[in-house]
Amino acid sequence: MPRADQLGDEPWHKLPGETRKAYAAFHVFLTLPGKRSIRAAAMKCGKNVSHYADWSVRNRWQERADAYADHLVQRDLEERERLARQEAEKWRQRERDLIEKEYEQGMQFIGDADLLRRLPLTKHEHVKKRYDDGREKEIEVLVVNPSVKVHALRCAQGGQAMAADAIRQA
Repeated sequence: MPRADQLGDEPWHKLPGETRKAYAAFHVFLTLPGKRSIRAAAMKCGKNVSHYADWSVRNRWQERADAYADHLVQRDLEERERLARQEAEKWRQRERDLIEKEYEQGMQFIGDADLLRRLPLTKHEHVKKRYDDGREKEIEVLVVNPSVKVHALRCAQGGQAMAADAIRQA
């Protein structure tokens, strides 16, 4: 019978000196659904229970099966941790992308405001004027449009605020 220190890091694999038949029987035991038993493994293979019981003691089946179960639990925990890290990184990237988009939109508003500031405050309009005697005359008038500048100022302020907020979040 192998000593505990001879089982190695992965004792569910074939042990040195374990026959192929004994290892095949162990594999059946190891993969039994539910609660494992020597009797169930022997019955599944149509073999003698006492022969399987001898192999199980000699090759430490229960200890090896317990180590395999622990291994599966550990592997499952590691996979869950990996998935949790992956999910957290996905959300961090989404946050970075959102901050970048907010910054870009803020800069676009600033650019739009710059264009609006270049628009004239006034515009020329042609208006028809009717005199008391019924005659019409077309005249050109200068119309002041201060709302363009106000809109430009608000657009610039909004863009600066968005860009500054994005920088603070970065």
